[in-house]
Amino acid sequence: TEFDDMVINGDLNSRYAYGGAFLAELIPLGKLGKLTGKGPSELRHKLDLQMFAEGTGKYASNAAQYQKLKDSLAREEIQSVIKTTDHGAERLMVRGFTPSEISDLKLSPSKVMTQSDGAGVYIKEISAGKFNVIVESENGVVTALKNISENSLNRLSKNYEWK
Repeated sequence: TEFDDMVINGDLNSRYAYGGAFLAELIPLGKLGKLTGKGPSELRHKLDLQMFAEGTGKYASNAAQYQKLKDSLAREEIQSVIKTTDHGAERLMVRGFTPSEISDLKLSPSKVMTQSDGAGVYIKEISAGKFNVIVESENGVVTALKNISENSLNRLSKNYEWK
């Protein structure tokens, strides 16, 4: 594969160790190329077999390295669907939004409002009295809320002057 060729040819600076920090560093730089375009199971398998810990030469024993890689992949996946601020990407990830939920909310909201500061508020009723919300400024998604009640939605609308 392209990734294997990069390793064999030394394009990864000859860092051959197991873990996650090294790949997590490369992902934001776009140096993994087509690897991230592979199917989820193939990508997971590839990462299981070829995760690298920066410069250690040893198997990673640090769960933080794996978490850093996982977070980088999730952020990249979300930002491939929609422009976000750092906080917005974090909110989307922490609240468990999938790329399809984000697309569905943006492309077919139940209601679109405007916040007092000019940000767009996209609201989608996902079940009776439960809503997903994305607030988006000119800089991208600022925050996101998932599965909130109608009462919470009404309080937010009043507090942030959604019109």
